[in-house]
Amino acid sequence: MFCEGHPDDQICSITGGSAPISCTSDTQCPMAIPICDKQRTMCVQCTAAEPGACGGDTPVCGMDDTCRGCAADAECASLTCLPDGACADAGTVLYAAPDGSAAANCRTTAKCSLLRAVALIDGTKSTIRLDPGLYLLPGTLALPFSVHLVGRDAVLERAGSGTGETLLVGVDADIVLDYLSVRGADGDAVGHGIGCHEATLTAREVTIEGNAAGGLWSDQCAVAISHSRIASNRGVGLDVAGGSVTMTRSTMTANQGGAIRIVGRTDYDLENNLIVKNGDAALGFGGLWIMSIAMDGNRVFEFNTVAFNQAAGGVPPGVECDFVMTPLVFSNNIVFGNVSASTANQVDGANCTWRYSDIGPVAVAGPGNLAADPEFADLMHGDYHLMATSPLRDAADPAATQAVDLDGDSRPEGAAPDIGADEIK
Repeated sequence: MFCEGHPDDQICSITGGSAPISCTSDTQCPMAIPICDKQRTMCVQCTAAEPGACGGDTPVCGMDDTCRGCAADAECASLTCLPDGACADAGTVLYAAPDGSAAANCRTTAKCSLLRAVALIDGTKSTIRLDPGLYLLPGTLALPFSVHLVGRDAVLERAGSGTGETLLVGVDADIVLDYLSVRGADGDAVGHGIGCHEATLTAREVTIEGNAAGGLWSDQCAVAISHSRIASNRGVGLDVAGGSVTMTRSTMTANQGGAIRIVGRTDYDLENNLIVKNGDAALGFGGLWIMSIAMDGNRVFEFNTVAFNQAAGGVPPGVECDFVMTPLVFSNNIVFGNVSASTANQVDGANCTWRYSDIGPVAVAGPGNLAADPEFADLMHGDYHLMATSPLRDAADPAATQAVDLDGDSRPEGAAPDIGADEIK
């Protein structure tokens, strides 16, 4: 595809491959391509000299004169590039550093401590940009209001005495966490990496690891997790009671108390997640435990890989439904090779049915279900992608609408999607 008269121009796709719109001023250009490149006398989205036409989640003018999302902090005036490609508004950002001053004004030229930045949050300043490094907290960091923490390679660690969470999200707060790591909470009962109560919490590209209790505990919160990792916590990785939880394209691993527990009147949507090597032979469950669901709601568990988790004797180590009073359907999942001392069943529970899933080595009845070795690429090195010869290839529900897999690869690559979190390329 090329633009007639401009064969080197890469923007012609904006006009559908037709000839570019000639111009001598911006007023002659349509809204979709509002800038006149006077050297080439043609309308474009933006130019290096006039990048102002770009904004929203495509704030950067690329080399091809089209707007794109930011890829690095340096491309933003605020020095704060967000996971969706947008730049944070410079007027809303406070700047903190591990060695920041407790009295500084939190500007780029006078960075402050994290606690100082939290104290300065108001109706205008709502984003804290954290420099890379270790932030040692004297105790639980309470976030009783709305705030956005952005911190590539920033680690928040509770280092104070006593017990408690590392981060505590207060009632009615609206908290967004991007890129940072949360660890070091203390106390078997309350030492969660993040505790949330009747609030809204969004976590994107976040790591929650090494906490004495669970990774994330939620009571009546609206939780959304994406592209994140919850690992090596001594309690339950993700423990949710009430409210809602959405988790996509994330990894749950080595959480000793089990990966995910969902209790009560909770809406959930869990898709394209890797849930492996959680649980313990002495503890209650391994992969997913859903319990006390009595009413209808929005409940989705699709295209997940649940493998090599452990559970105590008599407990299904893959997925367990307990006191579920309303029908639940699980589709297009791998539940394979999970281990329990005294049961060979991977899944169990009334009112929970399975479709187009690979459950084994003991098969489970249901349309499209298999009980075959998934053929993971390299178990020794933790690679749970599927080999090209996997029997799960093209074996998921042909009517499934999930557009991408765990890595962002398109679904389907073949005649139908592949079962589990990975789509074979």
